[in-house]
Amino acid sequence: MCFPRKGVVQDAAVNPYKDGNSIAVIKNLGTNSFTIRLEYQGKLFQTCALGANKTRIISLCQVSVLNLDSDLAKVDFKKIEAHIIYFKI
Repeated sequence: MCFPRKGVVQDAAVNPYKDGNSIAVIKNLGTNSFTIRLEYQGKLFQTCALGANKTRIISLCQVSVLNLDSDLAKVDFKKIEAHIIYFKI
């Protein structure tokens, strides 16, 4: 996972699970809302706002990039593991 500086007040996080999908749990630690932008294959895919002291869960595909317009955020990544159960009918 890396957090390269992309602009004046913009941080990015690369999905650390390059071999599969994951979720990002984003918590706004500030008192102002900020914008979350999700890029996939270099193109803007989704945009949403996150209010002050709120938390949002976003699904990430392989090689997704998560852009945050704030440096007052905490991002935790969790790998999505599919469990398939077959039942005999």
